[in-house]
Formats: sequence, C-alpha cells, structure tokens
Amino acid sequence: MGSFSQLPVPATYQSLAVSHLDASVQDVAYLYAAYARDQKNGTSEASNFRDAVKQHQLVDQSAQTSKTFFK
Repeated sequence: MGSFSQLPVPATYQSLAVSHLDASVQDVAYLYAAYARDQKNGTSEASNFRDAVKQHQLVDQSAQTSKTFFK
C-alpha cells in the first residue's frame, strides 16, 4: 500500500484571492462569490436555504438512527 501526499488545488477551483483569513470566513466568502455568480449568470449552483434544510434533515435522521440502533 502506498502513502498519502498532498495534491495541489487546481487554479480553476480558486475563484478568490489567496487569503490568510480563518477557514470559516473564507467559506462565507466563497458562498457569497458563488451566489454572485448565480445572480450574474442566471444559474443556481450555490447552496440555498432549501439545501440547508435538506442537510439538517439528513443529519437529524442520522442522529435518530444512531440512537435507535446503537444504544
């Protein structure tokens, strides 16, 4: 079995300038940039409230399953 090594992130994935801000702050910046691109291009690629609700439902279902089957 081989070892793991860090891979470079392709430049096409780096839509914002390199920053030394906290990762959570950068996440918000990427979300706002994706939202701005959607508004500009008439697309819907950025996460939205409906996506967040679905994600929370999935997390809740996982937690309930865990409580039921792994007591």
